[in-house]
Amino acid sequence: MKKMPILVISSFLLLGVVTGCGEQNPTTSETQEVKSVTINNKSGILTTVYGGSTTSLKATVDGPKGAGVNWSSSNEQVATVTNKGVVRFLNIEKDSTVKIVATSKDDSTKSDEVEFTVKHSPIDLKTSRGIQDASDIETDGITTITGDTALMFNGVYDTKWYVEATFFINELSESDPFPKVGLMSIDNENGFWNEKTELRPEGTKNAYFYLDTNKASAGSGWNGLNFVTQNEELTDWDWNHQTGGFSVDSSDAAQKDGEFTMGLLRDGIDYYLFAKKGESAYCYKHVIYTGISASTSSYALFGGWNVGYTALNFKSFTGEEVDKLYESPTTLTVNASEDYVFLNDTLQLRATTDKILSKITYESANEDIVTVDETGLIYAKATGDATIKVKAGTIEKDILIHVTDNPDTKVELDGNMNDKIYTENVKTNKYRLSKDANKYIDFYTSRNVLGIYIFADYYTDQIKHENEGKNFWEVDNFECRFGCDEDPYIAEAGNFGQFYIGVNGETNFDRRYIGDFVTNETTSLNNVKFEVFVPYASLATLNSNINKDSNIYVSFGYNPVNGWIAGKGFGSENKFDHLAITSDGFAYYNGTTLTHCSTQHAYTDWKTINEVSCTADGERTRTCTICNHVDTEVIKKGAHTYDYEHATVVTPSTCTTHGTGTAKCTTCGKTYENVELPLDPNNHNGHDFENGICDCGVLFDPTGTSTTNGAPTYYFRNWGHYDAKKGWCAESLDRWDSNKFQIRLDGSEDFDVEWNFKNYTNGTTNDANFVAEVYSNVSGDINKTFDDNWTNGGLTMRADWWAQNPWYVSHETTYNDDFGAKYKTADYNPEGYTGDLNAILNFLNDSSVRFTVSYKAATGNIEAYAYITHNGTEDTVINTYKANTKGYKGAMVVSLGCNWSKLTNVSVKVKGKLMSSNTL
Repeated sequence: MKKMPILVISSFLLLGVVTGCGEQNPTTSETQEVKSVTINNKSGILTTVYGGSTTSLKATVDGPKGAGVNWSSSNEQVATVTNKGVVRFLNIEKDSTVKIVATSKDDSTKSDEVEFTVKHSPIDLKTSRGIQDASDIETDGITTITGDTALMFNGVYDTKWYVEATFFINELSESDPFPKVGLMSIDNENGFWNEKTELRPEGTKNAYFYLDTNKASAGSGWNGLNFVTQNEELTDWDWNHQTGGFSVDSSDAAQKDGEFTMGLLRDGIDYYLFAKKGESAYCYKHVIYTGISASTSSYALFGGWNVGYTALNFKSFTGEEVDKLYESPTTLTVNASEDYVFLNDTLQLRATTDKILSKITYESANEDIVTVDETGLIYAKATGDATIKVKAGTIEKDILIHVTDNPDTKVELDGNMNDKIYTENVKTNKYRLSKDANKYIDFYTSRNVLGIYIFADYYTDQIKHENEGKNFWEVDNFECRFGCDEDPYIAEAGNFGQFYIGVNGETNFDRRYIGDFVTNETTSLNNVKFEVFVPYASLATLNSNINKDSNIYVSFGYNPVNGWIAGKGFGSENKFDHLAITSDGFAYYNGTTLTHCSTQHAYTDWKTINEVSCTADGERTRTCTICNHVDTEVIKKGAHTYDYEHATVVTPSTCTTHGTGTAKCTTCGKTYENVELPLDPNNHNGHDFENGICDCGVLFDPTGTSTTNGAPTYYFRNWGHYDAKKGWCAESLDRWDSNKFQIRLDGSEDFDVEWNFKNYTNGTTNDANFVAEVYSNVSGDINKTFDDNWTNGGLTMRADWWAQNPWYVSHETTYNDDFGAKYKTADYNPEGYTGDLNAILNFLNDSSVRFTVSYKAATGNIEAYAYITHNGTEDTVINTYKANTKGYKGAMVVSLGCNWSKLTNVSVKVKGKLMSSNTL
């Protein structure tokens, strides 16, 4: 093509010569001289440029029409130029100069030139994209479009490098609520991430450290950063498994039009994330990314999508320069000092130091037994013991690893509970988390020297999502939190606070099995099975106290179609609320004792399913809140419930014999004959008024000492009747109740009461005591306190530690004028007991007490005495209490009560006129 014009011109010249010769016409020569060559707009050309950039030049020839120039470069290692004047400045290591020359094609002595200063560019302008302006990188930086951008760091292609950039955001795309900008490690030389095409079937491997410039935070600024890698297919970002999330202080947050600095250090598979802190970049996080192997070089770029920005102050260095950034740690922590692994299995060690920017190495001292890679992942090659040396700076730790092939410890994660670890106890001691009757998960668990296992049998009548690519919480799933005695609910601990798994494969369990949905033949529900394993080494990252011998707690939650449900203990910091993982399955706290359902269920209250009647059995159930076991009990049909009040009496009842009659059942509504009627306590057939004795054995002569069948003897006035409860006892364990038992008497007549009882206390409670009272009661209501609410006054005698004496008279002041003034003798105070808690409690415990009250209606005087028999010896009068009722003749109550104590009656003797509603 280049020679064609010359051949054509030569043909015409030849033709002219031939013609001229034939016609013999005269010829003339008009050759034009090239006067000059001038490069156009020379003064306007930017002569300081950056390697990787391009420019176009044009030249004008003062000479023959159509005359052209030849372009050349004085140093093609610095710049090249095409025959059309397009200049490409090459990436250079250091600043250089180069001349671009335009020379006349007709006269090589005529030329013009431009000298360029070519500066080293921190960004490869040739392979970068999205650049809008890079004319003065040093001063103004690089301004990009608001779209897809990739600024490739020049000269960075290594396994060890550090890159940094400062930027400010100019504009956010209107179409994307979540634009991103940041630093990337990538094996694509042109900076195209997640590129898997026919031309590149192997795909692009890349990891991205980014600032989340979501539009919602544009007004307040952006301070959230994260590190995201790819999905397994290398086609998109794996947003569900980000590992480097952190936030900078709000004062350091990136603002629109405000500068922000980010840095990324790669050293093999170790990545260190830097962000602005104050006036400098600070290392915030260390993450491991193995998508690009430790021995494979990668490029570095600054860029993102749907963000327009200006970037400047680029820094980059590789190799030994990177080593100068590392800090020497003073502490080294490994998640286990000793651990177990099954033959041919793997175990992940995790180590940290007190310096984020410190390098950690792993080495096996017994590679014939175990090997370990640069991430701390152990592979068990043979049975035996091996040592892994973990080193950071000058600190070194030895981790003992036991490799076992014991089949009892081997568990295949296959969705079948046929491994030896799943015993019958494990299957019994399950935990059910239920949303409703058609949506629930049955969890099973066990543990061995390797770690813990959780089997989840998931049932639902409605699958949440059948399509892939959703977040784990958008499909059928479950999640859990683990804990220990020191921290029962670990909500956040590095990357291991929340363990989760979804049917779409989104999970952060290291080892797991996820089945497919099938229809369960028994329930007809959709059923999928999960099985996961968590080694103790992983759990130790939650809390260093966790090991194979420690209590490990767990709480579950999940998101079925109809919304979130949290399981037992979720969110609680109290270990007694949580489930414990044991080799026999789940255990729960029954009080403060760990208990299995195989031993004792944690039942709800009984719920009546079918009411019992006099003609049909009833049924009630209760359900275990842990394993969902349902206990059913048949309530045998009962006897008829008769309406005795309206019965037709055939034979009357007495106080000792039942009568008969015709009565209607209030349950079934039928009327029955020969119904046995209840005793009539007021019909004392055979009552001997002369001797004061009734056939029923309830009323005795006041001077008698008889007992009936060994039961306590009750004495009452021979003209009255009192239906006493024999063998009663009183107990109060949480508050004062001074009216456990009462005798109500008519204050218009004299009365005497002698009350004998036995006191028991637990010997440990300060309040362990008993109390006796006498008070007026006009209305007849039972007063439950012994304070100033008494209607017409009263007196109290009590024995307790707070009184500083074994027996004490309280309420020393007059309650009111009706009851009158009162006085007391000195408190009983045995030697050695005053103020001595243990001694007083010991004295009161198992003591016998005799309490007497004597009341004279004519004078209104009341005298109360108390005697205590302790260790077999009855003391003399313990206390004397006297008062005058000043003419009050109403109802009066003698009562007995207790607090943190138990009283058992021995006998009661009453002389006086009894009133109704007694509680003895």
